[in-house]
Amino acid sequence: MKQKQRISERQRALALYHAVVQALRSNFYDRDRLERALAAEKRPRFGDETGALAAIDRLLAALGDTYTERLVEPSQTSVKVQPAPQSEAPQSPDQSEPEEIRAVIGGNGIAYMHIANFDKPGLRDRLIAKALKIKDHRGLILDLRNNRGGRMDEALAVLAVFIENGVLGTIKNRTEPGVIESRRFCVNDTQFFAEVEVEGPGKAPRHIFFDRPPCLLGGRPLVILINSRTASAAEMLTASLVENSEPGKVTLVGSDSTPGKGIGQVDVEVCKFGSRVKLRITRSHWFTPSGQWLGDCGQTVRESIEPEVVVEGDSGIEGLTAARAALDKLLS
Repeated sequence: MKQKQRISERQRALALYHAVVQALRSNFYDRDRLERALAAEKRPRFGDETGALAAIDRLLAALGDTYTERLVEPSQTSVKVQPAPQSEAPQSPDQSEPEEIRAVIGGNGIAYMHIANFDKPGLRDRLIAKALKIKDHRGLILDLRNNRGGRMDEALAVLAVFIENGVLGTIKNRTEPGVIESRRFCVNDTQFFAEVEVEGPGKAPRHIFFDRPPCLLGGRPLVILINSRTASAAEMLTASLVENSEPGKVTLVGSDSTPGKGIGQVDVEVCKFGSRVKLRITRSHWFTPSGQWLGDCGQTVRESIEPEVVVEGDSGIEGLTAARAALDKLLS
């Protein structure tokens, strides 16, 4: 019977570091930046997990991507929180979590919709329920101010409620070392699908089909409210609506340009010999229907979305007032 070989603390630390490197090779989008960072690190020296984590942090910093990071869980305190008694009154409505989507329509047929974020799954179905209430609108103000983005798949599904026919956008993901998968999302009268292409020999293009939601909000004048915190998936939604619109049907109103965040991240957990590291890695780039990349918030490139109507000092009501004036102009 063979005796189990004992793994030293240094070997464990080295294995953890190399597992992180492999996770980066499999997921980090910009391969050239990764290889430069690895070359700069050369052969890091450490003897334990603490040293390995320090080397991992140096490597992540060398990437020059502020969105790729090691996720550190908050420390646990020893304070015990007593559970509330079962007879306690339920949470009042004003304490509940705010709605992600609000939609109203006035007697003049002007509708307003606010989308706070794209964080949770199932947003499309919740949006459809709201859209049914305003589907007979003459014109719509879509408020995306302070929407920092979230799930790209949810934003794409929402776009299908606004766009009857067209390209919604393209997302390119690193799926393994040296391989990028491209998904070009499209809608027509009856279908919602992605055209998938993968780099490499023998990789034939294919299609993925999704449930086609009804186009309840398309084809009418639209004003989109944006600001410097309208980012990522919200920028993709904005760009797609503008590029798919008919001339004179969409106006952008806002206090500032958007960040230009054309990148997306994935959370990855690396485990080796009992050691565990959580990473957030920039894995994808997304492109507008015309193929434009908005950049990475200026780390290497920044191509912001600029408002056509600039609202100085927008604290809320100023933007709405300007948006209503812009919509009246489109309707006239």
